Amino acid sequence: MPPADRRPRGVVPAVTTEGRRKPKEPRPTVNTMMRIIERAELDQLARDLDKLE
Repeated sequence: MPPADRRPRGVVPAVTTEGRRKPKEPRPTVNTMMRIIERAELDQLARDLDKLE
């Protein structure tokens, strides 16, 4: 029984068919997340102001 058959069903190896490893998605840092959230809040405030005018 080759080792590949012992993998649980649905688990895909991290190696593509060409044999190269898949690049992992970089996780956004806390600073990046804060900037994204602040940007979204500012956009929302600007939209609310436009409605009031």
